[in-house]
Amino acid sequence: MIKQFVFDYDDESDSVFIKLKDVKIKGSVDIGDYIIDFTPDGKIAGLEILNLSKNFRDLPKDIEFVDCSFEVRYAKEYTVIIFSAVLKTGEKIQTNVPILTAIPVRR
Repeated sequence: MIKQFVFDYDDESDSVFIKLKDVKIKGSVDIGDYIIDFTPDGKIAGLEILNLSKNFRDLPKDIEFVDCSFEVRYAKEYTVIIFSAVLKTGEKIQTNVPILTAIPVRR
C-alpha cells in the first residue's frame, strides 16, 4: 500500500509539517527542532521540522516543495524517521531523525 502524505511549508516560521493523509493524531513529542505526531495506537503519523534553514543549510531562499514524505525504520534501541522532499528546483533533500526507544513507538 502506498502511503499518501499532506504537507505544508511556512516560510515565516521556517518550518515544514508533514503527516499521513486521513490519519488521526492523538499526541506529539518535541525533540529539539522536530515535533513527532502519534496516532491513538502509538504509531508515528506526522513530523514537523522547525528551523528548516538551520537544519538544511544549503536550501534556496525562496524554497518551494513539490513533494514530501517520510519513512519510519525500527531498530532494537531506536527508531529513525527518514524525511525526504523534492523542491521545485528538482533538488532532493533528506534528513534522519533518530528517536531513542525511551519514547514508546509502535511498529
